[in-house]
Amino acid sequence: MPRNKKRGLQRVSENEIKSQILQYLTAKGIFAWRQNSGAFVYSDNGKPKRFVRCGIPGIADIIGFYKNTTFFLEVKTPQGRITKQQKLFLEEVNKNGQLGVVLRSLDDCIRLFELWDKGSNLEYLRERFSK
Repeated sequence: MPRNKKRGLQRVSENEIKSQILQYLTAKGIFAWRQNSGAFVYSDNGKPKRFVRCGIPGIADIIGFYKNTTFFLEVKTPQGRITKQQKLFLEEVNKNGQLGVVLRSLDDCIRLFELWDKGSNLEYLRERFSK
C-alpha cells in the first residue's frame, strides 16, 4: 500500500482498485469492462430536465468472459460494504451458473484467476470471494 509521509499508510480508493483490476485483466488477455450504473439529470438546450437511470440496480462493477463463463466482479475497499441490491444481483448471477464475487484488492483478483486457472470450480470460487 502506498505510504503518505504525514499519515502513514494511504488507503486505496475503490476506483483505483477497479482500474488496477481492469489493467490486470487486459494484461492477461481477458475480455472485461467497467459497467457504469446510476442516474443523472439530463437537459437539452434549456428544455425541461429529466431524470435518466442507467444500468440495473446492484449490477457489478466489472463484467467479463473467461473459460466459457460470464463473471461479475463487485469491487470494494477492505472496509467497504456491499448493498442489499448488489448482494441480490450477485446471488442471481450465481444461481444462474455464472460467477459473481466481491473483490477487495488487486491481490484478490490475481488469486481468483490463479485458483480458476488451477481448476477450482465455480462453487469454491463463489464461497472464497463472497464477502
